[in-house]
Amino acid sequence: MIILNKRSLSSCPHKSQINQPPILESHKQVKKLFKFQKYKQIIFNCERLLRSHPENALIYYYLGLAHLSLREYTTAIANWTKAIKLNSQYDLAYNQRGQTYAILGKYFFAFSDLTAAIKINPKCSEAYFYRALLHHSQKNYELAYADYENAIFLDPYNKIARSNKSIVNRILTQQALS
Repeated sequence: MIILNKRSLSSCPHKSQINQPPILESHKQVKKLFKFQKYKQIIFNCERLLRSHPENALIYYYLGLAHLSLREYTTAIANWTKAIKLNSQYDLAYNQRGQTYAILGKYFFAFSDLTAAIKINPKCSEAYFYRALLHHSQKNYELAYADYENAIFLDPYNKIARSNKSIVNRILTQQALS
């Protein structure tokens, strides 16, 4: 998504050329706005872009991130749902929506989305990590251990996953001894 102001849109000779915005430029602009915590500006810009590009899943994804940052969880989920409807292979949207469902205590939906993210992208370490946290919280230690292992394999610098894997390993060892 390209975040444009009024001047940028009016000076653009062919608005239809923006249909597939350059991802690299989009990320730079969104990161800049996120860095300065300009969530309402992100929402404003994305909603304006949606008027001319309602089929752009990336815009809905960024809207979801901005609403999540404002703790508007239901709206964030709704935007990721729209992104997924436009692109059923959008692993990042499934991942974010799953994490947000977990925040709301909707664990069935959280597991479902995190598992979908993993099926779409088996290298999504974050989905393994958050699914491991869910398994861990529900005392499904063997499943938590397996997901922590996958998360660590994919992201060796995830210190929390390493620590939690050790804790789960101790619990499994104690269970085996008793």
